[in-house]
Amino acid sequence: MNILPNNFGIILEGSDQQGKTIFAQKLSIILNRKYIHYDKPDILVDYYYEYTRFLKRFERYIFDRNYLSEIVYGNLFRKQSGITKEIQEKIEKEYNEQNYIFVLCNRKDFSITSIEDREELYTKKQILLVKDTFLKYYETVSLPKIIVDPFENNKAIMEVINKCIEVSCNG
Repeated sequence: MNILPNNFGIILEGSDQQGKTIFAQKLSIILNRKYIHYDKPDILVDYYYEYTRFLKRFERYIFDRNYLSEIVYGNLFRKQSGITKEIQEKIEKEYNEQNYIFVLCNRKDFSITSIEDREELYTKKQILLVKDTFLKYYETVSLPKIIVDPFENNKAIMEVINKCIEVSCNG
């Protein structure tokens, strides 16, 4: 059963170990949307095309990571993102026109001791830095947006659904 209008998509962002992937997969099933996980793009990619290529289709998706990950990780670990402010504005214009909402996954109980020992590319301190940096860049996002804790399961799902309904009613 699809409880939202078919013209909505969702972008999930956040640092490692925030619960994005499991949350995105749950939303994909509940909202009957295809799930797409973005990995780090090639260094010589056309960033505008990379992050808007799925938007030319009729379907709406649940994106697990997207352009803000490139901005955050690029600026922190490569000293520069391939996405300038102008490219970010163009990408967000496309997503706004396609009725996407932006969801920042931000675990409330997240601390250096809660970080799982997985084979991550980053240290625990770096993951905390990335988490803080996502919060900083969240303020620059011009899409309808919300911050949720995916570990709150049903509450987080309802917050996202309510945000989609709110945007639908006001749009």
